[in-house]
Amino acid sequence: MDFFAHEGYADSEVPENSFGPEKPIAETAMLLYTASTLRHLPDVAHRIEEIAQLLVPHARSQRTLLNVALHPGVALDFAVPHVLLTKLGYCDPDFDNILKSCLSGQTQYGHERPPFASVEQSGLRLCGWA
Repeated sequence: MDFFAHEGYADSEVPENSFGPEKPIAETAMLLYTASTLRHLPDVAHRIEEIAQLLVPHARSQRTLLNVALHPGVALDFAVPHVLLTKLGYCDPDFDNILKSCLSGQTQYGHERPPFASVEQSGLRLCGWA
């Protein structure tokens, strides 16, 4: 998290391998959420706790808040780590309020999405977001 969550990765030789910091943050949150089905195992629960504590500041960073506010049409894309961390019990009511405020306007529907992204958004909405 310390390396990729701040800058992402830029591959000068193969630019297609480059990614922003949002990718490892979101994928780590997805991994934790998936692993949480084994939380009854003490070692797994301990590792989830350790990694979640490292992830929380990145998932709810000023950069994320700015992206959510400036791009309400894709706010949920930026908020996926926050939503998953919340589902795992790592709540942040202040972030929730800002996110819900950004999602309350009509601009959230103004961004065209491929079908798979629309399905992801529907899943997040079923979790109570939007």
